[in-house]
Amino acid sequence: MSYQSRGKRRFSLLASTLGLAGCILSVPVSAATFSTPDGVSGTPQTETTGGATRDGGQCLIDSDSSSEALSKLQKDTHLQLSEEKERTFVVYVPETIAKEASLTLQDESENIIYQTKVPIPEGGGSIGVSLPKNISELEIGQHYKWLMEIHCISDFSPENPIFEGWVQAI
Repeated sequence: MSYQSRGKRRFSLLASTLGLAGCILSVPVSAATFSTPDGVSGTPQTETTGGATRDGGQCLIDSDSSSEALSKLQKDTHLQLSEEKERTFVVYVPETIAKEASLTLQDESENIIYQTKVPIPEGGGSIGVSLPKNISELEIGQHYKWLMEIHCISDFSPENPIFEGWVQAI
């Protein structure tokens, strides 16, 4: 075999090897971006378990579904607030391994008006959170969203069970 023929064979072998290696190597994929479609508001008025839930509220003991297990004690979704009455949100939490929860109050644009953490009673039970009297940002006639999050995973994780409701300042 001639020297020139060996060179072509080596080049061909090298090119084939590099081509095959290129096929085997993975190509990086760009991340997908999701957004809310136009005309869809981000304020569901139903019980939820938080986006991207993987555990389904498994920190709630003897519970088939965290959204069914959490229940607010007020009858009406639009609880009326008043300056004269005690402004308290009450939620029943079943037995859980979680030690604390948080209450968040947001305006209609989802800006946080008030946020606090509260301990969960051992064995479950009612959690009542009163708004401080110094919260003067509540405008008469405006609607406010409140969320009670059970901290199963960590503080403010999308995997934590959440219960939400709406109030209107009067």
